[in-house]
Amino acid sequence: MSELPLEASAESDFRLMAEIPLLRDGAGDDRVGFGEIYDLHVGHESEEAWLLVRPASDFATGLLPS
Repeated sequence: MSELPLEASAESDFRLMAEIPLLRDGAGDDRVGFGEIYDLHVGHESEEAWLLVRPASDFATGLLPS
């Protein structure tokens, strides 16, 4: 947060990015890149929060925590 400009607001033009994939195979075969955070999904029962790099509707039913 200390790196954000003081005038930053909800209307600013900055983007939140994540290095993906988060889970890697360990063999070094993964192609690492960056994806823009599209949405936040919160599973109230699982008490998990997922940062999504694409719309929730793109995920198979039951994949995201409930």
